[in-house]
Amino acid sequence: MSKVEFGFTLGVANPLYPPEKQIENWAEMVRVGQQLGFGLISTPQHWLAHPVKWFQPIPLLSRLAAEADRIKLATGILQLPLYNPVDLAEQVATVDAMSKGRFILGVGLGYREQLFEAVGARKSDRVGRFTEAIEIMRRLWSGDEVTFHGKHFRVTKGRISMTPVQKPHPPIWMAAQSEPAVRRAGEMGFAWYIPPQGDFNDVKRLWNVYKDALDKAGHPLPAVPLIRYSCIAKDKKTAVEYARAYMQDTYAMYRPWGLEEKSTVRIHRTFEEEMQRALIGSPEECAEEINKYVDAFGVTHVILGIGRPNFRHEDALETLHLIAERLIPNVGRKGQSAQRARG
Repeated sequence: MSKVEFGFTLGVANPLYPPEKQIENWAEMVRVGQQLGFGLISTPQHWLAHPVKWFQPIPLLSRLAAEADRIKLATGILQLPLYNPVDLAEQVATVDAMSKGRFILGVGLGYREQLFEAVGARKSDRVGRFTEAIEIMRRLWSGDEVTFHGKHFRVTKGRISMTPVQKPHPPIWMAAQSEPAVRRAGEMGFAWYIPPQGDFNDVKRLWNVYKDALDKAGHPLPAVPLIRYSCIAKDKKTAVEYARAYMQDTYAMYRPWGLEEKSTVRIHRTFEEEMQRALIGSPEECAEEINKYVDAFGVTHVILGIGRPNFRHEDALETLHLIAERLIPNVGRKGQSAQRARG
C-alpha cells in the first residue's frame, strides 16, 4: 500500500452539466473518492475566465466538506496578491472550522495583468503584496491583536473573532515555477506545491534551490505535494487520444493569459513535449512516472487533474476506480524516497 496520499482536482465546470448538477456530481466524486482511499481534493482559482467556467474554491470546498469526514481540502491555488488578507484570514478560519481542521491553503503570486487591474493593484507589486498578506494572516490567526502598517495593507488594532482549528494555522503550500519563487517558499518554511507546468528536469533544478533555501533558514522539510495533469485510461493508446484534445484546449486557454514569464519554466510546449511532463497512459505506466518523483524528492501528496473535454460524470467515477485499483498500489513501493530527499 502506498504511503503517498492521492488527491484529485475539482473546480472547472463541465459544459455538459448546469452548475447545480455539476456540484452534485462533484459531491458524489468526493464520497466515492474517500471510499476508494483518496485523501485530498484540490480546487483551482481563476477570475474573468470566460468561456471556461470556474467555481470559486472557498465556497466550493465549504460545500464539499460535508460530503466526507476524512478528505483534506486544498486550494490549488489562490492567487494571494489579489486578496485582502484580513478577508482571506477570516475565510480560512471559517472553512477550517467547517471541515474540522482539514483545510490546506495553497497560494501563488498570480500573473494576469487584467486581474491585478480588477482589484486596484499592480502586477509589479505582487511579491510585496504576497509577503505582507502572509505576515498579516499568520499574525491574525494567532488570535492576538494586530497592528500592521505596510506598503500595501494596513491593519490597526485588529483581532479576528475565530482562529483556525489547526494550530498555529492550516498548512500553507506555495506554488512556484521560478527560482526566486521556490527560494521564497523555502525561506518561509512552506511546502513547495510543485505545479504541473514543469517536467522532471525542471522540478529537479528548482528542488535544489528550494531545499537549499529551506536548509539555510533552518526549517524542516514539510509536505512535498505534486500536481500533475493526467489522462489515465485502460491503455496508452486510449489515453493519448483523450490527452491530445484535452491539451489543445488547455493550451488555447492559458496562452493568452501570460502564464509563461522570463523567469519561469517553459510552459507552452508541443503535445509531444507535453507527453514528457503530464501523466498520459495506463495506470501502471503513470505509476512508474510518479515513482520517479517519489524516489527523487520524497513526494508525499500527488494531486491529479483528471478532467478532459466532454468528460462525463460516469467517466470521472470510472477513472477514480482505475487510479485506486491499478495506479495507487504501484506507487511508493521502494520506500526509500522520503529518507533520501529529507536526508
